[in-house]
Amino acid sequence: MNERRWKISLLLIFLSVMSVHAAQGLVFVEQGISAAPESEQISQELLDRLLPELQPVTVQALRRLYLYRITTDGQQPWTQQIIPELKAAQSSYDRKDGSQSVTLEITWEVSGELGTHRMEFTSIGVSDRLDHAITRAMERYAIEIGYTIASVLEQLPVQMISTTFNGYLSVRCNDAAQLQRGETLTVIDPDSGDERAMLTVVHQGEGGYAELMTNYSDVPLYVGTAVHPAGQKPRRALGLQLQQSLSSSTLSIRHTSGSSADRFRYHTGLDLSIGWKTISSPTYTDTSGVSMEITQGFSSRFEPGGRYDRDRPWSAAALWFETGADLGLGLLLSPSGPLEDSLLYSASFHGAVGWYLDSRWELALHAGYRMTYCTVSAEPLRSLFFAAPAVTFRW
Repeated sequence: MNERRWKISLLLIFLSVMSVHAAQGLVFVEQGISAAPESEQISQELLDRLLPELQPVTVQALRRLYLYRITTDGQQPWTQQIIPELKAAQSSYDRKDGSQSVTLEITWEVSGELGTHRMEFTSIGVSDRLDHAITRAMERYAIEIGYTIASVLEQLPVQMISTTFNGYLSVRCNDAAQLQRGETLTVIDPDSGDERAMLTVVHQGEGGYAELMTNYSDVPLYVGTAVHPAGQKPRRALGLQLQQSLSSSTLSIRHTSGSSADRFRYHTGLDLSIGWKTISSPTYTDTSGVSMEITQGFSSRFEPGGRYDRDRPWSAAALWFETGADLGLGLLLSPSGPLEDSLLYSASFHGAVGWYLDSRWELALHAGYRMTYCTVSAEPLRSLFFAAPAVTFRW
């Protein structure tokens, strides 16, 4: 009898424990359904909070594509006017993993130089919290703007990046421009006119697509980013290099003019040389003393380009290679003879390899051969090889 009572007691305890768990589960499900139903419209309060955020997110997303001046204010002078509108917003709840998802339906009324269009976006964000899901939906919307613009406005005379797969960029060639291998394209900031990135066409494929390699980029490049033929804006560069040989040093300041598209560039410079001892041999001559020369010459640059890394645009900056020649005319500042013996002329040849740090700065290493003669003598004052690190600022 006691054994039977003991079994009945255990059974009653087990049933009571199971009933408590079932009640808790029911309460949890009821709370989950009441707190986050399968699908519901987002409250008007959240919609009111989203509306002020939609305008700046849209403008910022479009400006990073560097298309045209963008505004959502009809009272300001504008090139492209964008009026986004949040048509609907829904949230849903996944009972399996407890995640919230938000779906935003956004429409655009677009007018301006890019034409008049009506565009529709659907953006989805998922997170464990509703406010985080809304934020992710807005971030997704900002990214997808580029893809939509590229697909809708492809027929216009605007070159835009079409793909950014695995570091390889391509652009769709429209009827207004057929790109050729070796041609240079740039990304221009429409507000300042500054060059923000330079790309080289390395392959002209079928279907009007051209493959691009990155020379440098100060900004992230997305699908929909506008690119323009280089050479529209002349650029200047001021370089500083230190030419070092076995017994002399030359500080060279060089000014270069031309555009990104120019393969041959003209430059002028000022060289200050210091020789601290005299060396003379059948293959090497260097005379001590201080000299100053004004130089001018031409150089040719080859830019193969490299793959693009969105997280580190500067790391994709490709090497460039250069060859050039200069002629100089100057004075030996510490002559040991008459004044006519101090007149100098020189010729130099160099090759260089360099790196674009960004659209403003570049580093390089030059190697070359330089011959300097006195005007009254056929014997060279300096006939030597040199190596020269250099830094250049471009604007």
